[in-house]
Amino acid sequence: MKLLIATTNKGKIEMFKSIFRRKAIYIVFLNQIGFKGEPPAENGKTPEENALIKARYYCQKTGLPTLADDSGFCIDALNGEPGVMARRWGGELPDKISDEDWLTHYENRIRRVRRKKITGSFPFSRAIAFPDGRTFVQNDKIEILLSKTPRRPFQAGFPVSSVHVFPDGRHSLDVSHDDPVWRQHWKKEGFFDLLKRAGLVAE
Repeated sequence: MKLLIATTNKGKIEMFKSIFRRKAIYIVFLNQIGFKGEPPAENGKTPEENALIKARYYCQKTGLPTLADDSGFCIDALNGEPGVMARRWGGELPDKISDEDWLTHYENRIRRVRRKKITGSFPFSRAIAFPDGRTFVQNDKIEILLSKTPRRPFQAGFPVSSVHVFPDGRHSLDVSHDDPVWRQHWKKEGFFDLLKRAGLVAE
């Protein structure tokens, strides 16, 4: 079965390629199928709402079963900023802000935090939509640790990777997608359960 992954984010593309490497599912991305339409308005109030908006939209436009995801980025010491609109920092930043400018904004905001241990979370949703109208959703949240100083070079399309560290002290950029820590951290088992519920992989 061909499954469309509804993203143009370079970091996410590499992540999904790694996840599906050993799965008997043929995945394609928007740039591979030459999709030229405008993206949908992601005006949901939760990651689940936005993931479903994207999955249903691209499924309808292409006729392909579609997987879309959405996440927030919440820093505890900043009262949950930036929230669901993580890339736009809750509406403070423009839609097309560069990775480097986003990191500069992060540094300016996090500078006021006096704590040595900075905690936060990634609430996220993954949604699969089928042409017949069926939808399946996975919701979860990842607890994270953050550093004040972004690491460069960072992963293009996913600048938050340069400020995210693991409890064992390793930087997220140093942990491969096949690492057991990464696997547990990114809830891959829950993702595979989503694929099973959607009938895309065998039990």
